[in-house]
Amino acid sequence: MTLEILAPLPVILDGRNVDLRPGQRIDLPADKAHRLLSRAPGKARLVGLEPGTRIEWESPIFGRVSGEFLAMEANGDLAVFHPRTDALAMIAPAWVCATSQAGG
Repeated sequence: MTLEILAPLPVILDGRNVDLRPGQRIDLPADKAHRLLSRAPGKARLVGLEPGTRIEWESPIFGRVSGEFLAMEANGDLAVFHPRTDALAMIAPAWVCATSQAGG
């Protein structure tokens, strides 16, 4: 998953101290990206998702859910089609566990 850093962010990656800078993009495995987004809210955002991408997220109400990514909102939330409610839903980027291209 690709993240864009929004604020200075010191992290440990592969056992090394790394200072991430605003504007920097970094590719991380989904579990590490999820961890960074949840531990540093507002300091990084998910980028590179195309409409139609299937995403999987951990919902506090429904548990693990998979649906279609529709758009990124200005506040960073993700607009998705929620398969359990058959409606548009807004989810926090930190909930995303995995992504895959539609049909893949």
